[in-house]
Amino acid sequence: MVRTLAEAHAMLEARRPGSDEGILAWVAHHRWCARVYAAVADTDPDCNAQAAAWARIERREARTLEDNLIDLVQAYLC
Repeated sequence: MVRTLAEAHAMLEARRPGSDEGILAWVAHHRWCARVYAAVADTDPDCNAQAAAWARIERREARTLEDNLIDLVQAYLC
């Protein structure tokens, strides 16, 4: 597991889904990023506030994608 914010950024960037991946892959990626950044906030005292902020950003991105998916499904079903 990564211990610093710099390590987290590098690992998460390297493991991003491709542009051809579906929305569910991106939701899973953002959720995973949020967990990684939250863990880093506990282990990197020099960057804990920044890591916590990145965790919030990633959680918000996942929720936004989930909401968009729900809206698409509802529009399709109506």
